[in-house]
Amino acid sequence: MYESLRKIRDRRETGEGGFTLVELLIVIVILGILAAIVVLAIGGLKGSSQNAACTAGAHTIESAEDAYFASVTPNAYGSSAQLLGAGLLKAAPTDLTAAATGGGNGYSITATGGGNCTATPGFPITYTAP
Repeated sequence: MYESLRKIRDRRETGEGGFTLVELLIVIVILGILAAIVVLAIGGLKGSSQNAACTAGAHTIESAEDAYFASVTPNAYGSSAQLLGAGLLKAAPTDLTAAATGGGNGYSITATGGGNCTATPGFPITYTAP
């Protein structure tokens, strides 16, 4: 055992140990390929995360509409400004807008022109009370 340790120590002292330039280049190429794979995989997540954010925003507005309908006499649905004024939304939605339809008997949630929700499937959302 001491003999093998002595051989390793002797190689290091004479400069025969370590990695060659070719081995180092191969490792760098492999790391580059792995980094490219990760970047491409992460790039596809942006669109799905924007769709999820739009859907979550729409569900928030739907819940606020239902709460507004239950709290207002006579029962009616409201616009984004009315929901905000009633304290049912913390902030005005930037990508979505709500509007009362049919004299307050329904509502419509649409994607605004400059937002990320314009490419989300399922918009506009409309609801009419029975």
